[in-house]
Amino acid sequence: VAVCLLEIWSKELSIKPLLATSDSNVAVDNLAEGAQARGLNVVRVGRPEKVTPQLESVMLEAILRKQKESDWRNTGSAADARDWDDKRRRSEDFEAKIEILKKADVICCTNVASGSDFFQTIRFGAILIDEAAQATEVSALVPIVMRGAEQLVLVGDHAQLPPSVASVEAELRGLSLSLFGRLAAQGLECFFLNTQFRMHPMIADFSAQKFYHGKLLTGVSEAERLPPKGFAWPMPQAGIAFVQVSG
Repeated sequence: VAVCLLEIWSKELSIKPLLATSDSNVAVDNLAEGAQARGLNVVRVGRPEKVTPQLESVMLEAILRKQKESDWRNTGSAADARDWDDKRRRSEDFEAKIEILKKADVICCTNVASGSDFFQTIRFGAILIDEAAQATEVSALVPIVMRGAEQLVLVGDHAQLPPSVASVEAELRGLSLSLFGRLAAQGLECFFLNTQFRMHPMIADFSAQKFYHGKLLTGVSEAERLPPKGFAWPMPQAGIAFVQVSG
């Protein structure tokens, strides 16, 4: 869903650059890879949780390195580049990075990283925060307050697990509440995607009744979610199996 929205913003509405954030590096990596697969010019800022050839190619540092290597080959100035003083080199690298970001369709980073002064000169057309219901309110406010944009989309599900907060005191003071959850609780109407395609219907049924008031539908049949081969499924007619793993 998040990647589809980024694609619509960029390709159909010509809104750019876009800021796509999430609370965790893993989620940001998934956003970057998904947007890249849709043909968008993606730049991933920060430290990736996983290293793949696809993700490496959109890392800001990797793009800068490739750009500098290309410039050196064309001008034959690699030796001169080594003679630069550190201050000049850092200044040149900083300006080059800003230019790379300004040409991007989508810039991906964590919520907290979006608050860096590094982004001060960039005016974003829209902001998307993925897995917003699993981010603390403070975390989600960073891209909104520090960067700002005319359009903002929070993608998440406040009926799932809340943000992880290690401090009991912080949790008691309400810091485990997500901005998504707060807005939903205040009556802001959410766009509810009412069909799930991942789980066996029997697994989804409990959540549908318990957390979604029977409004969550299933778009897959039991025949499409057969028991895995090589395992003696206790009840063939059931989509759920409990297995003892201790000992």
